[in-house]
Amino acid sequence: MTGPDRPALLRLRGISLNPPGQSGARTGGRPRRVRHGGPADQAGRTSQAGRTSQAGRAGGRAAGHRRLPPARPAVGPVDLTVGAGELVLVQGPSGAGKTALLHVIALLERPDAGSYLLDDLAVIGLGDRDLAALRARRIGVVPQRPPLLPGRTALDNVMLALLYSGAGVRQRRHRALDALDLVGLADQAAVLAGGLAAGQRRRVAIARALAPAPDLLVCDNPTADLDPALTEQVIGLLAGLHRDGRTVVIATDDQLAAAYATQRLVLGLAGPRWPGAGAGADRTIPLGPPGSLGRSGPGEPP
Repeated sequence: MTGPDRPALLRLRGISLNPPGQSGARTGGRPRRVRHGGPADQAGRTSQAGRTSQAGRAGGRAAGHRRLPPARPAVGPVDLTVGAGELVLVQGPSGAGKTALLHVIALLERPDAGSYLLDDLAVIGLGDRDLAALRARRIGVVPQRPPLLPGRTALDNVMLALLYSGAGVRQRRHRALDALDLVGLADQAAVLAGGLAAGQRRRVAIARALAPAPDLLVCDNPTADLDPALTEQVIGLLAGLHRDGRTVVIATDDQLAAAYATQRLVLGLAGPRWPGAGAGADRTIPLGPPGSLGRSGPGEPP
């Protein structure tokens, strides 16, 4: 939890997202998805668009009159305060809305209800251009499937995050090399991203998120598809960034990360307790179908 020695970096209050296609009083009356630019965002948006269209087509098929579940579940209302320098886990079963909540935190989506303060700035009422600029300066995002360019070097991929920073080529190169060194890949800077191992590609994505020196690092399932040894490396890297004073929010169900967390937010299926919760777990709070929310401290079972 945040304490007197951890000033609040962000505060979410009553954050809710409705299922796709369901009407709701969206904050600010703007479209949910925040428009954003830049080559890295373009690559991510292209790959995401394919997955979204496939999910939409799949969701439109029905057996008889039975409607299939929406592609993304409802989330909320969520209250969360993250102090500067914390490592916060967002956990829960697949389909509970972890990615959707991280998209709100990372200023990639607008919630349907609630408020969000980054420091003391109310961000939900900002326009797309202002949100994109704010994210570029203050939030580093590591998506679950990082859209690295396989035909470009690791260094080029990290420099891409600094393209609109206003820095010259030499300064962008220096900052990108520093970020690669931070994740232990300085010796792989000239290697094509397509030739890197899975764990190395994930670390390049983390380096790219760190290159602009953000206040907040948001990671969506950073150990997905990694074997136990690589998972330990990535979690250890993120824990090390936290120990160095960086604020990190991670969506993951990897229990190794729980040992380093200062706070844990559990999104679960509807019901009085998250499945598998132990006696030390806090109660869950109904979110409205189909989710629920629980909190526990570091080291406790969800």
